[in-house]
Amino acid sequence: MPLAGGVELVEVVIDEVARPRIGEGVVELPLRAEDEGVDGSTVGATPESGGVAATGQSNYSYYSADMVVSSMFTEGDVGIVGLRYAVSDSTDVYSINIDTRFPIGGRSWRINPRLRIDYREINTDQSTQWIYSPSLRVQYRMGRRIRLQFEAGKQFSVRDMATTDIDRESYFVNIGYQFFY
Repeated sequence: MPLAGGVELVEVVIDEVARPRIGEGVVELPLRAEDEGVDGSTVGATPESGGVAATGQSNYSYYSADMVVSSMFTEGDVGIVGLRYAVSDSTDVYSINIDTRFPIGGRSWRINPRLRIDYREINTDQSTQWIYSPSLRVQYRMGRRIRLQFEAGKQFSVRDMATTDIDRESYFVNIGYQFFY
């Protein structure tokens, strides 16, 4: 399909797709620590094409550690505390994630209170941002192969900038399923 100047849509799409490269390393310790490790990725640059501006290459690095505890309060519960540091060309993000799962009425139902806190240092404008995301997820297991999920939560954000501050609040709802085959 020709665009302005006779440029084909297919050419623009091919030019504008960034080429990612991803690497990962994981270390497990006998403490039941999971997903400790380092991840990295690079998203390639895209050229100017069909009136769409070029983008530069972006580099991302992630460092994370999760500690998992089982049956601490009741039989079958799971508690996870995760720490993550993400660095890119434009932003450094420090995160803590607290995720708990409690069985209700046997093995079919689970309730899942969660909290994620992010602190961002945004290099492009020297601003900082705090993001708080509490949520509650409910999961129902239909046999061994199907799980239904419902999650609702709220996100609070405070961004401190040189000339002004921005406070935002938003709500979210996720409904989903998992099928294991």
